Amino acid sequence: MNWSFYLILSIVLFSGLLLRIFALLDLKSSIYFDFMLWDERLYHEWAKDIADGSFQSGMVYEFAPLPAYFMALVYWVFSPEIVYIRYANIVLGVLTCGFIYLIGVRMGNRMVGLFAALIACLYEPFIFYSIVPLKTSLSLFLSAATVYFLLAVFDAKSALNALLLGVAVGLVTNVRPNAVVWVPFLPLAIGMVRYRGRASIRAVGMLLVLYVAGLALALVPFSVRNYMAAGDARPTPSQSGFHLYLSNQVEYPDGVPFATTVPQERGIQFTIEASRRAGKTMSPGEASGYWTRELLHSMKKRPWEHTTLLFEKFLLSVHWFEQGDHYNIAFISEFVPFFRLPFIPFWLVIPFGVAGMVLSAVGSRKLAALALTFCVYAGTLVIFFTSTRLRLPLLVLLIPFSVLGIKAFFEALSEKHRRKIFGYACILLLVMVVEFLPLRNAQDMTTSLNTHAVILSSRGKPMRRFPSGKLHQT
Repeated sequence: MNWSFYLILSIVLFSGLLLRIFALLDLKSSIYFDFMLWDERLYHEWAKDIADGSFQSGMVYEFAPLPAYFMALVYWVFSPEIVYIRYANIVLGVLTCGFIYLIGVRMGNRMVGLFAALIACLYEPFIFYSIVPLKTSLSLFLSAATVYFLLAVFDAKSALNALLLGVAVGLVTNVRPNAVVWVPFLPLAIGMVRYRGRASIRAVGMLLVLYVAGLALALVPFSVRNYMAAGDARPTPSQSGFHLYLSNQVEYPDGVPFATTVPQERGIQFTIEASRRAGKTMSPGEASGYWTRELLHSMKKRPWEHTTLLFEKFLLSVHWFEQGDHYNIAFISEFVPFFRLPFIPFWLVIPFGVAGMVLSAVGSRKLAALALTFCVYAGTLVIFFTSTRLRLPLLVLLIPFSVLGIKAFFEALSEKHRRKIFGYACILLLVMVVEFLPLRNAQDMTTSLNTHAVILSSRGKPMRRFPSGKLHQT
């Protein structure tokens, strides 16, 4: 029985690997394979400098540094060719599916884990971001590791799991900086689940000490480097204030006039503008604080507009449309036929995931803590950006919850538990209605069209329109 089950699991994960390989081969024949987009080029050049020992900087890291060091390691082992990052991301993508299996096992049982892994293998954005040289695949892998080790700490008094949890969450904050909200929250979640009266205070305290130790292992090297380079010991990038202002300001509906959308230039331009307004030269860290204060001042002056914006961002965070800040999978499917296949989309996972989360969390302290972990990260999408890449870590929890919810629903049917059946159906329907609301700019394709135009321009090719209105190379 065990042998046959693990054979099926191996087939599922191997199928996930094959799908990613086929996707990469199809992408290779398109114009999107050879051209590096902005973030890709930034990290590629940065990683090359680290690998050959020429990287020097007297500033705090402006961008999440771990992906650059990960890429540099790949380049050092093989060669500084971006295609090796695509291969590495495929490996990370399959490992993420494996972690989702383990998460499903700890949330339910082996069958929950198996179906969760199957959904992860077939989830379209997971496949796509496994074949592009962005940091998304690394962020998903570390997010899945964080959730798994959190569950492991919930289930057993393991010193190693607590230490690895701290390492995982520390690393993910230097890939996806908004995950820093997990750093203070996870100890609360551990206390919520593990505390069982006065006798367990010492045990919980020891787990938290080990968690902090793991966190230090992951963050101290970056803090030391920043202090030695710029006299600022912050362990995470310096652009949080810029992003906070940019994503929530209401003064400039078409984007701030003093900064471009190019990542390499935007931080410098925000720092220059802050220095100009303050009448003194500011460091990136000081400028970040300046823009945070500017936003808070604007919120006091225009509370209704900011409240409306936050509500719109909340709706966008659960919207069916895959809002890309570089790529749009539906648009790219015009050039990469592989993505015309009927893979599992976000709009199908989220209603079952949320319904399963609510249904499963009732009466289970462990699953309730996981649901809160989901909500804490989801809150950062409302505060910052709602793009597909940022909300993908939520799927690490949504996918197992969707399987667990379907399982609980069928159990309720067999037991004729009408209240559970009605509650599950209502939540499912409500989320489906919300995710298909006709929101302003919800299906904005400007970024994808501009990206496509840049690629065509780099190849000296004009563009023509599809009958649908989309653009294509001639």
